[in-house]
Amino acid sequence: MLEQAEAESLQKEIEQLRHAMSTRPVIDIACGILMAGWSCTPEEAWEVLVRVSQHSNAKLRDVAEAVMATARQEPMPAHLQEHLASASYEQAVAAVQAGHGRSPDVLAGRLPPDLSQATVRPDAVNLSGEGLGEGGT
Repeated sequence: MLEQAEAESLQKEIEQLRHAMSTRPVIDIACGILMAGWSCTPEEAWEVLVRVSQHSNAKLRDVAEAVMATARQEPMPAHLQEHLASASYEQAVAAVQAGHGRSPDVLAGRLPPDLSQATVRPDAVNLSGEGLGEGGT
């Protein structure tokens, strides 16, 4: 009996590790997009993704895929836009308060061309992809 329970436990762990390995690249790429767009650290980008996931009741991988889609100028779902704006703004404020971050207003102006319509201010977010034509403005 003990061997059977141990074998089942190990099988479950293997399945969980395989799932983690398949989702991790998407999450890492999304972190990279946030890091490049908002000049944040890997830890800060991770915290933003986790916060959005928790507050929007979405899986972390789904949030990461939505962030990746904005780099392809695809619209982000509205409910995730709001949570991403709030989470990134909160993260920027926390970084400034800790003495190692830039002002949220500075971050808002440092977005890459593919996210040029976005901002970290929760009251003025647009990740819909509108206005992201050839000029990137």
